[in-house]
Amino acid sequence: MSAPGFFTAEFHLRFLPALLAGKWREARNPPQRSPFEGHVPLELTVVPIVCIVFAALGAPGALKGSIAGILLSLAGFGGFAALLFMALRSTWGEPLSYEAFSASVFFFVLFLGATAGVFYASLQARFVLPWALAGAVVGYPLGILAGLWNQKLGFLAFLTVLAARLGMFGLAVLDIVLLFGLR
Repeated sequence: MSAPGFFTAEFHLRFLPALLAGKWREARNPPQRSPFEGHVPLELTVVPIVCIVFAALGAPGALKGSIAGILLSLAGFGGFAALLFMALRSTWGEPLSYEAFSASVFFFVLFLGATAGVFYASLQARFVLPWALAGAVVGYPLGILAGLWNQKLGFLAFLTVLAARLGMFGLAVLDIVLLFGLR
């Protein structure tokens, strides 16, 4: 099934809802696959987390001028940059496909836009709904692009999907606090 043009009504009214419904059905009833299909080696799961920890632990010391903090930060940021380059290089030249569309990333960016609208409205003491809808309108096309381009992260795409799923819970909590807790 080829995708219609992005700026067509058919894309937004037929294709994208059908794509998201298919992703939902696939998540609820995953097809039987080989346990080795789509396998990410353990080191490629652990190393990004170690790099993030190194960068987080070294950054405060690096800001104070500590040599150990600078070295730890460089190791963390440099390692993560190298992993990111390897991940991007692994998908170099492959065309984008809606088959690998990430619904989790799409919904996260959509909800992030709505949350930004809620946040702005709560700061200005205004009616929230129009601003939340405006944020969602901005988040919708950005979410489509993010969900589509997430596949270019190769073996690191699982981290963005995990972060998006966890982030949606955080956004829901933030919205509840903004709507009901800060008055």
